Amino acid sequence: MPPRLGAVRALRAPGLTHPNAHLPSSRWIPLKRGLATSIEHTNAASLSDDQKERVVILGSGWGGYTLSRRLSPKTFSPIVVSPRSYFVFTPLLTDAASGSLDFSSIVEPVRDPGAKVDFIQAAARAVDLKKKTILCEATVVKSGVTESPRTHEDERETDDGPEATMQKHRQWEKGETFEVPYDKLVIAVGAVSRTFGTPGVRENAMFFKDIGDAKRVKRRVRECFELAVLPTTMPDMKKWLLHFAIVGAGPTGTELAASLRDFIYKDMMVLYPALQGLPKISLYDVAPKVLSMFDESLSRYAMKTMRSEGINIKTSHHVKGLRWGPPGASPPYDMDPKRCLTLTTEEEGEVGTGMCVWATGNAMTKFIRQSFNDVKDFPENSIYKMDSSSTPGQSWQF
Repeated sequence: MPPRLGAVRALRAPGLTHPNAHLPSSRWIPLKRGLATSIEHTNAASLSDDQKERVVILGSGWGGYTLSRRLSPKTFSPIVVSPRSYFVFTPLLTDAASGSLDFSSIVEPVRDPGAKVDFIQAAARAVDLKKKTILCEATVVKSGVTESPRTHEDERETDDGPEATMQKHRQWEKGETFEVPYDKLVIAVGAVSRTFGTPGVRENAMFFKDIGDAKRVKRRVRECFELAVLPTTMPDMKKWLLHFAIVGAGPTGTELAASLRDFIYKDMMVLYPALQGLPKISLYDVAPKVLSMFDESLSRYAMKTMRSEGINIKTSHHVKGLRWGPPGASPPYDMDPKRCLTLTTEEEGEVGTGMCVWATGNAMTKFIRQSFNDVKDFPENSIYKMDSSSTPGQSWQF
């Protein structure tokens, strides 16, 4: 059995711990003055509910979830507003996608009676800085809230859209809107995947930011293997279906490639021995090396290790488009999961692939762009620019 890629998997940031991990008494959460307080170590006297500052936290990721657990309930009344009702321990997302861990083991519910934190499952749509209110839309029954957006960020109606073929929300998915007042507002809504406007990527690629994304990746790998063993599948289509492409050789893409390789050779090949020698994993990046943000020696070691384990390293490659259908096919290119996709690069032309995961970086969410990029008047003690030369939307803080 091929060994696990422990060397590559060990590239996670040192000291990264779960936000619920116990903090030594000498450590403080690095927040802005006025919010930097720890539940375990505050000496402030308890205030009545109407005296406590109402802190609304948008987002249940690393920033929002951690802050909600560390604010002193004696001083603050924290409220988390998020489309998803859980926190995801993202460093283990690749392990869950590859089957090494159960998905339930890498999530923590936001709603917890012992945390003394209120929770509203909704998405923020707008902020009124003068009234100190947030316009929210309930997302309790909305589909796709656990997945990355499936349409272009300038075209989609919300930041939590459904699948690519559903350009418009079904009527029943539109949640009720309401306002949430705040004394202090913390925005920790994260980011969306950056596609650089590459044709077909937003509609056809898979992303890797949340539980829903990881489940889709795992499901698609299994689909490709099942499609490949069908007696009606032609040899070329079989080869294309079992080619798994990952675009973006940063920490996420690199570790996903390693985990996917482990999943295929440890689990899938045991179940599909007839497909021995056909599966292929390719890691694409426009940079000349993987993990370009790390030390040169680490990058070389990662590339050497992955190549020795059969992962194709496609650095200095420029992706030009992604569509459904095999290489050389004529339009229309309608979505058909029973067939492969075609990834087009400047260097190789058209390449068939059963799945393309896009992990190239982050971009600003539509909510942030619309709410703050055009703000000219910042209320006192609410939001301010960090220096006089900053323009609205570029450099501001709470």
